[in-house]
Amino acid sequence: MLAGLEHSELAIRVVEDGIRDQNPRADDATITRLLAERIELMRRMQDRTLAKK
Repeated sequence: MLAGLEHSELAIRVVEDGIRDQNPRADDATITRLLAERIELMRRMQDRTLAKK
Protein backbone atom coordinates (compact mmCIF):
# COMPACT_ATOMS: atom_id res chain seq x y z
CA MET A 1 0.00 0.00 0.00
CA LEU A 2 2.85 2.37 0.80
CA ALA A 3 4.32 1.84 -2.67
CA GLY A 4 0.96 2.76 -4.17
CA LEU A 5 0.83 5.98 -2.18
CA GLU A 6 4.38 6.88 -3.19
CA HIS A 7 3.49 6.21 -6.82
CA SER A 8 0.42 8.45 -6.53
CA GLU A 9 2.43 11.25 -4.95
CA LEU A 10 5.01 11.02 -7.73
CA ALA A 11 2.28 11.15 -10.38
CA ILE A 12 0.73 14.21 -8.74
CA ARG A 13 4.12 15.97 -8.62
CA VAL A 14 4.67 15.22 -12.31
CA VAL A 15 1.25 16.65 -13.20
CA GLU A 16 1.89 19.69 -11.00
CA ASP A 17 5.27 20.28 -12.65
CA GLY A 18 3.58 20.13 -16.05
CA ILE A 19 1.00 22.68 -14.94
CA ARG A 20 3.76 24.98 -13.68
CA ASP A 21 5.61 24.63 -17.00
CA GLN A 22 2.45 25.50 -18.93
CA ASN A 23 1.53 28.37 -16.59
CA PRO A 24 4.80 29.95 -15.44
CA ARG A 25 3.13 33.05 -14.02
CA ALA A 26 0.43 31.23 -12.09
CA ASP A 27 0.33 31.62 -8.32
CA ASP A 28 0.09 28.69 -5.92
CA ALA A 29 -3.70 28.97 -5.61
CA THR A 30 -4.08 28.73 -9.37
CA ILE A 31 -1.72 25.76 -9.55
CA THR A 32 -3.71 24.01 -6.82
CA ARG A 33 -7.00 24.69 -8.63
CA LEU A 34 -5.67 23.45 -11.97
CA LEU A 35 -4.20 20.36 -10.31
CA ALA A 36 -7.55 19.56 -8.68
CA GLU A 37 -9.30 20.00 -12.04
CA ARG A 38 -6.88 17.61 -13.76
CA ILE A 39 -7.18 15.02 -11.01
CA GLU A 40 -10.97 15.18 -11.29
CA LEU A 41 -10.75 14.81 -15.07
CA MET A 42 -8.51 11.75 -14.68
CA ARG A 43 -10.98 10.22 -12.19
CA ARG A 44 -13.92 10.77 -14.55
CA MET A 45 -11.98 9.21 -17.43
CA GLN A 46 -11.10 6.22 -15.24
CA ASP A 47 -14.73 5.86 -14.13
CA ARG A 48 -15.88 5.82 -17.76
CA THR A 49 -13.27 3.23 -18.65
CA LEU A 50 -14.31 1.00 -15.75
CA ALA A 51 -18.00 1.41 -16.59
CA LYS A 52 -17.40 0.08 -20.10
CA LYS A 53 -15.98 -3.20 -18.79
